[in-house]
Amino acid sequence: MKTIDIVVVVRQSIEVNELYAQNLGVKIYSELPSYPIYVMGDSDRLTQVMSNLLSNAAKFSKPDSKVDVRVILEGKKVRVDIQDYGVGIPESFKNKVFMKFAQADDAKHRSKGTGLGLSISKAFIERMGGTIHYDSVENVGTTFYFYLPLASMEEVTNYISDQKAKKDMFL
Repeated sequence: MKTIDIVVVVRQSIEVNELYAQNLGVKIYSELPSYPIYVMGDSDRLTQVMSNLLSNAAKFSKPDSKVDVRVILEGKKVRVDIQDYGVGIPESFKNKVFMKFAQADDAKHRSKGTGLGLSISKAFIERMGGTIHYDSVENVGTTFYFYLPLASMEEVTNYISDQKAKKDMFL
């Protein structure tokens, strides 16, 4: 765990997943702050979470639709939303979403995953001190969102000092 700028991680994750979404006929739109938002986390694991949520959103969207990604400050937390306008999650599956090997009975999408992504994402977010949730309406779409606590002022100050020291070394 180290201090990371979640806006940078989200932006990079969108860039990495854009081609996959485009191949499915889906466009990713983002509303990201122009300033850094620091959290304590694992950049690689957070990238995995974002890739899983973005690829799921694209995979379960209707062709010629979009996925919206937002990063929002809420008090001492940051919220990241990934919203699709696709098939939604069936009511009968809603209590299994974060279970290992769980997949909704949609033959069209079944072969495209292992059913581990959301379970792993939940574990990673919780290890970083956060929570993950979703809202879904069948045939309307789904929004997965997670919260992470903001880094403390001391953690941010140390991070900025370290970055400045690294930059000075190469000047």
